[in-house]
Amino acid sequence: MVTAIDPSSKAYQAGVRRGMVIREINHQEVSNTEGFQQAVEQAEQSKELLLLVESQQATMYIAFPLG
Repeated sequence: MVTAIDPSSKAYQAGVRRGMVIREINHQEVSNTEGFQQAVEQAEQSKELLLLVESQQATMYIAFPLG
């Protein structure tokens, strides 16, 4: 779950908000902090993140470039 996010970050600009649950990163399922860290490290090589997020309103994909 996203507990805090910097309003100047690319993730925030792409639509990621506090309270959303991240289910996948670049089609890799994440279910804990360790899985999240591993998926982000792998995504850094592709220079792009594709997140499957769940909010109270909907489940959706959010994509944005890294770096």
